[in-house]
Amino acid sequence: MGEQPKLATADGPGSRQSTGLVYHIARAEDWARAEATSRYAGSTLCRADGFIHFSSPHQVAGTLATFFADADGLVLLAAEAAALGDGLQWEPGPGGDVYPHYYGALAVDQLRVLGPIARDCAGNHVIPADLGKMTISKGRP
Repeated sequence: MGEQPKLATADGPGSRQSTGLVYHIARAEDWARAEATSRYAGSTLCRADGFIHFSSPHQVAGTLATFFADADGLVLLAAEAAALGDGLQWEPGPGGDVYPHYYGALAVDQLRVLGPIARDCAGNHVIPADLGKMTISKGRP
């Protein structure tokens, strides 16, 4: 079994973020279903993998490009890493980077909707440039 990454508070390739936000890209229909039931278990892929896929700020663009390049109707969600407790595990993923994975389902109030993920005139997904600086205070992003 490989050595676990050392805990780090800085976000960057190979780091393990103990505080700050982690991000999840959801299909709008999956999020609407979650809001209707007050419980989010992730996408079909998440449920098949057994965990909810999250990304740290520097991973969001790559996750979009790799898994959602042709997808529309996406919503960007965020959660406080520390608030997810032991259910959040940082595990190796593509390219040797370490990704946050949440084992279990979440109450919808544990996630905040940052907004729909739009496309620019060239067809590229547009995400906020300041993801790494965002915070959630008093339940709002």
